[in-house]
Amino acid sequence: MSSENSVEVICRQIETAAKKEAEEIVEAARQKAESILKGAEEKLKEKEELFQKKIDKLRQEKEKSVLSYLRLAEKRARLSSFEEVFREVLVSLEEEKENFRHGPLYRDTLKQLAKEGVEVLGQERIRVIVSSYEKEALGEEFKTELEEFLRQSFSFLKEIEVVFSDVYSDLGAVVEEKEGRVLFDNTFSQRQRRAYNEIRKIVYERLYGA
Repeated sequence: MSSENSVEVICRQIETAAKKEAEEIVEAARQKAESILKGAEEKLKEKEELFQKKIDKLRQEKEKSVLSYLRLAEKRARLSSFEEVFREVLVSLEEEKENFRHGPLYRDTLKQLAKEGVEVLGQERIRVIVSSYEKEALGEEFKTELEEFLRQSFSFLKEIEVVFSDVYSDLGAVVEEKEGRVLFDNTFSQRQRRAYNEIRKIVYERLYGA
């Protein structure tokens, strides 16, 4: 083989090796680029997912906040409505008092209120105080009628006095121990105060059924 041919062969070998090395470098660069791109895409996807989770969380918190506000507003509206109706009920009760005083049931009701007071005190000597308005509504004879009713109801009574008083104007009766040491106020106003929570409960159940 001539020297010229040898040089030509060597050059071709160098060229082939260089071309192969260049291709390998290009392929390695391509793979590296794909790897970097794939990693970037995965990181971007993770960031997007994380961002979406934050958005969903904020949306849920906002929905909860709005729902909580709506429930509070509903509760306030219901409470306001209830209080308004309850006040109307109390006013209505006050307005009905005088009608009841002159109605057919009051005579027996007053007897029962006095009886309840005597039973609560359990004293042998008692005084029953009713409003002087009862003299007009029920007549002077009601005093004797009530005394007799209570004597028949309680055998332990040794002394009983029924008095009409200008001090009290409310319906019902105040029963006290004769010396005035203890008393039981069984007027309508006091009974209403004692039953205040129960009345509220009844009104609420009638309005909302719960």
